[in-house]
Amino acid sequence: MVNKFKTWYFIFIVLFCLLLGISSFWNPQVYYSTFFYILYFIFAVFMIGSAFWIRGFIRKLVHIMLGLLIIGFSAEKLHREEKLQFAVLGTGGEYSIYLDSDTLNLELTRFEIESSSDTGSVPVQYTSYCRVNGGGITAIQVNRPLEYKGYKLYQYAVRNVHPIRINYRGESIKLFPGQSGIADSTDIYLESVDVDMGQIRFRLEDVPFTVRWGCPEDICGSSMMVKPLEAETATVLQIVPVKGHMLLWVMSVLILIGLGIDLMRRKD
Repeated sequence: MVNKFKTWYFIFIVLFCLLLGISSFWNPQVYYSTFFYILYFIFAVFMIGSAFWIRGFIRKLVHIMLGLLIIGFSAEKLHREEKLQFAVLGTGGEYSIYLDSDTLNLELTRFEIESSSDTGSVPVQYTSYCRVNGGGITAIQVNRPLEYKGYKLYQYAVRNVHPIRINYRGESIKLFPGQSGIADSTDIYLESVDVDMGQIRFRLEDVPFTVRWGCPEDICGSSMMVKPLEAETATVLQIVPVKGHMLLWVMSVLILIGLGIDLMRRKD
């Protein structure tokens, strides 16, 4: 029984570490899939349960700590996933994406949809060309993400989005959700659009407001009128934090080194 446990223990640990390593280089998006969250939980339970089978107080303690570490890592990833997932970009204007310690400004200059002769009209590749923080233009694709300070932005989908026309102090600007613009030297950032309620939430010089469209409203002593426009095609980027991936790599390497040392001691 003990020998069978040791065999399956070794196989499971090696497969798990290899899966983490391969996935991190192949596509870190899978770390946020349901399959991986289930795998994290199974592996954590396996590590904690193994503490009752192996010998030595230090080994037992290390297994329990690794199991708790994996549970904490999964909980932190779930928390990040709830905070920030997607960015919807339309052409024209600059978009502000607020990250943990910085703000990423993107401007979608153009968007391309490629189809092959084999698939006919079925798209095989989406490409978003974005100006990053007012600098050069970067192409973002499904397997060619934009890397920025511990985050990766992947091309995710295409979506029809209603831009909003905002008339303020005699000037008119068109904004998509997440986009910022200037009207009469005043910064306006459109946070969200609630189509069901017929209202928008925006920031005027970092002060939050909520207004309904179709009705003039007094904002900071000036009249504002907002209304939705016809839907336009926008690109959707998935935002994936990768700050915790180094922890997975280090943990996997240490586990494999520990298994190798243990095997060498048994042969001696």
